[in-house]
Amino acid sequence: MKLARHGDARSKTSSPPLDSALVETRIGSGSDHTVFLNHLGRPVINLGFTGDYGVYHSMYDDHYWMAHIGDPSFEYHIALTRIWGVVALRLANADLLPFDSVSMLRRWNNS
Repeated sequence: MKLARHGDARSKTSSPPLDSALVETRIGSGSDHTVFLNHLGRPVINLGFTGDYGVYHSMYDDHYWMAHIGDPSFEYHIALTRIWGVVALRLANADLLPFDSVSMLRRWNNS
């Protein structure tokens, strides 16, 4: 799904993406934070960009590749840093954390 740019004629007719398209609940067994979600029941978040990366966990997965090929201007890095900052501020200033405890309890009762 392509998102329309601000001012694009399609932006007025396209609907926002569904929550299921934005939230990945299957983090996978190879994830570093699996233990927190699957065993301790702690909420986790994984923010990042997807696309044709191809060098993840290879000998080319280094700063040189990123600075020259992957994201030479580091625009994606800056954007994600800003997103993480907003998330951190929202969580730090929230009167009630936005966790779905009822859903987690249902999962535990069904397992």
